[in-house]
Amino acid sequence: MKTKQRKTNLQFTIILIIVLAFSSNFAYSQAIGISDKLFSIDSSAILEIQSTQKGVLFPRMTTVQRDSISNSDYGYNAALSLLIYNTTTDCYEFYAYGDWHEFACAVISGGCDGQTTMTDSRDSKVYNIVKIGTQCWMAENLAYLPAVHDNSTFDSRGTSSLSAYGVYGYDGSDTATAKSQANYSTYGVLYNWWAAMQDSSSCNGTGSSQPECSTPVQGICPDGWHLPSHYEFTALERAICTSGSCASDFPYDESTTGYRGTNEGSKLAKDTTLWTAGTLLSNDSIGTSGFSVLPGGLRGTSGTFFNESLIAYLWSSTENATNAWNRSWNFSTSTVLRGNFNKKSGFSVRCVRN
Repeated sequence: MKTKQRKTNLQFTIILIIVLAFSSNFAYSQAIGISDKLFSIDSSAILEIQSTQKGVLFPRMTTVQRDSISNSDYGYNAALSLLIYNTTTDCYEFYAYGDWHEFACAVISGGCDGQTTMTDSRDSKVYNIVKIGTQCWMAENLAYLPAVHDNSTFDSRGTSSLSAYGVYGYDGSDTATAKSQANYSTYGVLYNWWAAMQDSSSCNGTGSSQPECSTPVQGICPDGWHLPSHYEFTALERAICTSGSCASDFPYDESTTGYRGTNEGSKLAKDTTLWTAGTLLSNDSIGTSGFSVLPGGLRGTSGTFFNESLIAYLWSSTENATNAWNRSWNFSTSTVLRGNFNKKSGFSVRCVRN
């Protein structure tokens, strides 16, 4: 009888709220209390909800559905402080001053299907992993090093379209010595494009419905993982984009280049003083995706090294004539640079799970 009475009280409370919500006088005269039992509403609250058995569900929607929210009566997209749960990014978001802002996300601590690390069976190295949108990514640069080449050999092998490997700042050919370098532990390995691809052919996805290649390129990645296509990077960027202009900022095409987006670069970068102080690091969104990009620099076509602490570079599996598509992050901007670079260059690699 007591359970029935509680249900009746709750039903009555809900009905009463609905009735009062349509009363123009109610908003100025009373507070609202919701509970499965009688209680006194705190005098400082306009709305108080009490329960020890249930929670509150906010509207849940995809990024596309969120971007279609509008208030035609007043001519703006959404009300200041409007709150939703974005199922594309697994984040709570609120709207303020023309943009959506994340303030609590499940992707950083959730790992991938309950796992937060993976182990490369080739060398037993353990990598942190993170799920962003529907993709599972390594949250560290790949460090698998089957060989290492000095500057001149790195140059000559690239000229011959052969695989070449390096560790930032090391001009030698001894693998054990290369692995003892601090930059190896911090930034992993720099691969030219042929090393990243392991002689596989270029490929790309078809668009938003299939950003991955029909047959993904494993390349230098461990079993069960592959080198991301140009469009898989695009899907990653869109998954964390909250600007309302994500489709135009990050289009599925092979022609758009340049610095793209608003704060997506900061979201994907790691919050660490390894980065030179600048706009990337000072942005409020720094590090919020869990992707944790580090400024590992590059190895130039001649084999020399540049831009450690300033810029990060990652290869894709998609070529563009004599170049290949890549993504890079610069300490001086919170955006992402979408471009293509000479295949002879040594870039870092991030693998994505099959």
